[in-house]
Amino acid sequence: MYVSLELIAATIYSVGFVLAFIKTDAKLLTKFGLALAWPLGPLAFIVTLLTLFIVLIVAFPLVGVAIIVTSALLTSLIL
Repeated sequence: MYVSLELIAATIYSVGFVLAFIKTDAKLLTKFGLALAWPLGPLAFIVTLLTLFIVLIVAFPLVGVAIIVTSALLTSLIL
């Protein structure tokens, strides 16, 4: 049985929307806004990690070079 990734993502989003809408203790408009915006939390986490990674490379170039070389080697081994 084939299940598309879009269906899985839509299901997760819908369940999160319903749970956020039910569990949030706020006025109706605020509940609706928070329920719509809940996927932004993981996205903000990823952006924060990427920003810290870039700052690490700039602040400590040798560590950055080591990470880039290691990543390139692991990628070449995996692919």
